Parts: sequence; structure tokens; C-alpha cells
Amino acid sequence: MEGRPEELLRELTIMSTEGAREFIAHTLAELIANVLQMPADRLAFDRKLEEYGLDSLMAAELHVSLRAQFELDIPPMEFLRSGGTIADMTELIMLRLGVVSTSA
Repeated sequence: MEGRPEELLRELTIMSTEGAREFIAHTLAELIANVLQMPADRLAFDRKLEEYGLDSLMAAELHVSLRAQFELDIPPMEFLRSGGTIADMTELIMLRLGVVSTSA
């Protein structure tokens, strides 16, 4: 799903919650993989990103990518405090985008 962030949000709101969660998680994995310079399929969604060597500079780069992709301004430290996994970060993004989350 390419396009501007407002088009992306519109698409996410018509998806099922699980479909939106899956899309966001996979998009996030791609962004993180680009920062870590590794294939996205090697990232486990429940593993802390610091275990992959994500440092503060990489987190800042991820912040820029997230802003461009989702028009969200989530500070890097908030991501790391959210649990630091792709699954945790996905829930934070869903909450910030207003996409209904049923995981709690």
C-alpha cells in the first residue's frame, strides 16, 4: 500500500483490526530492517530490537522513517519504553493512529 499517509490511514480504517495490525507490523519490520541493514524476514516480532543492535542513532533514523510513512511523531525513547518489540511498537502506532486495537 503506497501513497500519502492520509491515504494509508483511510485504508487502515477500513481493514479489520487484525488486518491493520498485520499491515502495520510488516511495514514497521521493513522500516526497521532498512535501518538495521538486514532482511525483514529475520526480525522476530516479539524480540527486543536492542538485541539486534538498534542504537540511539538508528532509533533516530527509524523515527524519521516513521514520520514519513505514518505522519507520526513518536520519539525514539517512547518506542523503546513501549517494550521495544515490533509487536509492542505496532500497538503504539495503532493507538496513535486511532486504529482500534483489541489486544489488551
